[in-house]
Amino acid sequence: MNQADARLPQISVNERDRRYALIREELRNANVDCAIVTGTNLFYVTNVILGEMFGLLPATDDPPTVVINFRQLADISVDVLLDMQEWMRDIRGGVDGSQIIARIKELKLEKATLGVAGYASINQA
Repeated sequence: MNQADARLPQISVNERDRRYALIREELRNANVDCAIVTGTNLFYVTNVILGEMFGLLPATDDPPTVVINFRQLADISVDVLLDMQEWMRDIRGGVDGSQIIARIKELKLEKATLGVAGYASINQA
């Protein structure tokens, strides 16, 4: 953790791992292969990254992905965002769900069962 991180309030990585384990267990119990997450549900998964729009949490131990509004990257690079926090290691810029679709394809989940958390916020966008 760098000096900037020491000044920011952080929820521990142990808490992140606890949350992910619980969510993944529920996904597997429901026969869901991954969850697309938005809104306040996304805050719970990412510990809040400014500009975040969508997230993807696989039911496996593959790392989750978060898509932030590409405009955020005009002022702050992905490398800086990665250094500022410990929760998310796969941060992508975008303007829509295309980066989530790309991640689904990378994970070979095109024919998988997908869950959606925070759907109301998608409809309001």
